[in-house]
Amino acid sequence: MSDCIEWTGCKDRDGYGTKYIGGGKRKRVHRIALEEKLGRPIRLGHQACHTCDNPLCINQDHLWEGTPAENKQDSVRKNRHSGNRKLTSSQVREILGRGSERSDILAVEFGISRGHVDSIRRRQTWSKILLV
Repeated sequence: MSDCIEWTGCKDRDGYGTKYIGGGKRKRVHRIALEEKLGRPIRLGHQACHTCDNPLCINQDHLWEGTPAENKQDSVRKNRHSGNRKLTSSQVREILGRGSERSDILAVEFGISRGHVDSIRRRQTWSKILLV
């Protein structure tokens, strides 16, 4: 597989690249890239999915159109679905110790959502874990 091509512009709170298109509407850039690849809009009820699991990637070779269920099945199959991923206390300590690193990068590395990384950092979850 070819390397990821990472978006370096604006991102939304979930770590996906965004840009403003006609009429001031903000759109995720991986969706734009997939629509360019397909030569049509993404079908209603479908998503732009990543084979690489990198929310900033806009490499068209890494993007595919799928339903939310297919996207979830893909993440479960790759052990990337946060609902199926249990962190160890040592992994949580590592996340807490890497405070300057971007949440979206840590999320991909640990197979959890960016929101989960942020809730650990805010001590909303795993609050009893102490840095050693």
